[in-house]
Amino acid sequence: MVFRRMSEEEEQEFDQVMVRLLRQNLNAVFGRDIDSDECMDTFRQWTTTNWHLIVELAVILDTCLGPIQDNSPRQLTAAVVRCVEKKWVEHTS
Repeated sequence: MVFRRMSEEEEQEFDQVMVRLLRQNLNAVFGRDIDSDECMDTFRQWTTTNWHLIVELAVILDTCLGPIQDNSPRQLTAAVVRCVEKKWVEHTS
């Protein structure tokens, strides 16, 4: 199946969904050592905004973020993104 390139409006919608998923469902925020725009671009490319792939990405993110401790938000850091990328490649290869 071939997916067309997203419009700017669709990219913004994807970003809004991902940020909400991170904050509400995964209790996570972007760490200071990561460029959130680059991170979102990467997630957009990996998932091609396919909902099934977004769900898989969320599961991998949750694993790499580690356990929630004392209700403070987990940090999506460069190390976490490397972990996600490694698991994503393993999962999708």
